[in-house]
Amino acid sequence: MMLLLGALSAGLAIIIAIILYTGYSMALSAAAPALASELSRSADMFWQMMDAITGYPFMLDHAAHSSITANTALYNVGLSMGMGVATALVFIIPNVVFLLGMAHIYIEALELVAPEDV
Repeated sequence: MMLLLGALSAGLAIIIAIILYTGYSMALSAAAPALASELSRSADMFWQMMDAITGYPFMLDHAAHSSITANTALYNVGLSMGMGVATALVFIIPNVVFLLGMAHIYIEALELVAPEDV
């Protein structure tokens, strides 16, 4: 019964992985460049406010030169975070199924050993 439960959990993990990694990766690859540019634009606004407060224009010039590198880095961070969440879901959901199945097996075994206690 435990082998059957393990096979059920592994099959569920494979199905979830196929669904998440195909659909989620396409949506994430389409959304990550927009996310990176929006985060970069917010960072540029922050540096502009800092320039206005401090009066040092060096910060804005430095941020303008590094915006392409920042977009690439933010794109990679967004892509890594999305794939990390998908990977966590692939491991969490089948483990919950496995633990619920183990609880059911335990209750069934307890009924066989001491039916008056259950």
